[in-house]
Amino acid sequence: MGALTGLSNQANASSANLATLVYNARAQIDTINYQTSLGNPLASDQFGYDADLHTLSASATWQSGSGTSGSMFSQNLTYDPASNVISSSLTQAAVPGKSGSGGSESQNFCYDEQNRLVWAGNSGTQPGAGNGTCGSATLSNMLSGANYANAYVYTHLGQLWKGPINGTSSQKQYLYCNTQPHELTGIYSSGATCSNKTTLVYGSSYGPWGQYRLNKWKRSFESDILRKNHHLVCRKETPHVL
Repeated sequence: MGALTGLSNQANASSANLATLVYNARAQIDTINYQTSLGNPLASDQFGYDADLHTLSASATWQSGSGTSGSMFSQNLTYDPASNVISSSLTQAAVPGKSGSGGSESQNFCYDEQNRLVWAGNSGTQPGAGNGTCGSATLSNMLSGANYANAYVYTHLGQLWKGPINGTSSQKQYLYCNTQPHELTGIYSSGATCSNKTTLVYGSSYGPWGQYRLNKWKRSFESDILRKNHHLVCRKETPHVL
């Protein structure tokens, strides 16, 4: 039926020499078998699914041709009736010679009645589900520097109003002060308002048709160059301290 069964780095190859793929009865990838340059088993990825075709598990293990053995990675997922991921548990093997690598974590996710993410974390105090759903796994983290607990608040129009930015769990204020609807003016320190925009973290500007034109991080401008037909043709970054 035209399904991919293997990968090769040789032109006109009749067999795979990089990896082979195995599918389950529902045409989902069950196993990916990686090979060494000599064609020996190197590693394998395996995936498990439920009756609704959700991915329930994923794992990676070393095979006989690798010169080592054991698990590299494993993860298990749980879903709510609306197919939102509500729990995740994962384990990563340590990298030989790399201090602080490897570990495990168990995290939960909470959603409101409109399926919007309102909390995510592997530590801290998880809120109640209210009219939405939350995972029930025991929160834990043994990954170096990976503790987190993030909350998200939305406007009545469904826009993100309060939440973290990448790499930090501190709450930031998302403001929509433009005359055009739904345009993000910028991300500011918590408590900022359209009349008092304190401590800009990220700002953006738009063209007359609502095209995204420019974003301003603390240390750079990143601009989009658009043609008259509004197609993006270029992006450039200029160092700048706001």
